[in-house]
Amino acid sequence: MICESEPFEVNYTKISTLAEISRVKLYDYLSYLDDAKLIWLVDMQCNGLAKMAKPAKIYMNNTNLMYVYKNPKIGNVRETFFVNQIIPKHKIQIHHKGDFIMDNQYIFEIGGKSKDFTQIKDLPNSFIISDQARTDHIRKIPLWLFGFLY
Repeated sequence: MICESEPFEVNYTKISTLAEISRVKLYDYLSYLDDAKLIWLVDMQCNGLAKMAKPAKIYMNNTNLMYVYKNPKIGNVRETFFVNQIIPKHKIQIHHKGDFIMDNQYIFEIGGKSKDFTQIKDLPNSFIISDQARTDHIRKIPLWLFGFLY
């Protein structure tokens, strides 16, 4: 389910019903997969008690694992690659306007060649991460450059 979604947004009730297990067991299983570094659990950026909520999205640990499923969604592959490169060294969360916020400072919107600044145009420290080969805009960064962070 994680590989075929774009990207995988967590609905614990639906997943536990489909898997015919309790929600508590589902939390345990996801925690085990996270501990084994097979998935990344990414939280929504929030304050107060909301921080104790369940993860907002689930990503496979790396893009190679996604290709067990025949045709993973390209948007999910892009975001999974980005998360895989950033998480080991930085705090990353889901942002309410962009896709991610890193270290509570930098906002990233992940997309393809045609991705523009519509969603994040008024946000300071916001960037487009695109899988196009090169870019002519200072706030538009090629996705492959994040591979050097590994």
